[in-house]
Amino acid sequence: MRLGGTIARMVALVGVVALVGSSALGSVTAVDAAAVTPRSSLSGDATPSLEPVPAGQVGVVASSAPNGSRVAVIVQNGTGGPVDNVRVDATATRPDGGAVTSARTATLVPATLAPGAYGLAVLDFRKEGVAIDSSLSFKVRSTKAASGTDPKLLEVGALTRSAPTTGKVAQTLTFTVANPSKRAVRGPVTATVMCFNEAGKPVNLTAAKVRKAGLGAGRDATVSIGLAELCPTALVGARAS
Repeated sequence: MRLGGTIARMVALVGVVALVGSSALGSVTAVDAAAVTPRSSLSGDATPSLEPVPAGQVGVVASSAPNGSRVAVIVQNGTGGPVDNVRVDATATRPDGGAVTSARTATLVPATLAPGAYGLAVLDFRKEGVAIDSSLSFKVRSTKAASGTDPKLLEVGALTRSAPTTGKVAQTLTFTVANPSKRAVRGPVTATVMCFNEAGKPVNLTAAKVRKAGLGAGRDATVSIGLAELCPTALVGARAS
């Protein structure tokens, strides 16, 4: 009787352990299997090649090679809720361990990222510069947002490229900017263009004020932005002030 009771208690204990282990494993599997599908509220004809963002994190999923003192980056929200106030700190280290420089983003477009959404930014190392053979590391910080929509983001229409030209402007990109809201927005309107190569990797980012005036509710305007390099494919975002 004593042996049978002991065995019964051991079986019951094993059952409890198995139940707890199954529950824990199930929760871990659910997190690991959570697919973060890239999506964008930007317009354009580029299909960016993105690295996977770790589930539950906001991180840099693509970056360009250094272009002068600037590095273009794409940041994706891998968390389950919207985020804003996204800041990216970057450190560039030479292979020989020297010339360690740093930079921080000023603006992300769009400024608010829904779960799975990504935005465009540029890191400017300015006078310190960044060597072409530098190793880049990124640290991303953000805060929880009440909404997944950037209230200042405007709608961008189809892109039209000019023929290549000579001089400071290699190509001009023309598109429409529309205000779909029921309220007028204030100017100036700033357009951000990220150009990509044939592999879908970022090449550079250009931001410029394309319209000084605001835009009335339901109104649209045709704008152009001059690019210093040819831009085979691009993503574009336009924001009001």
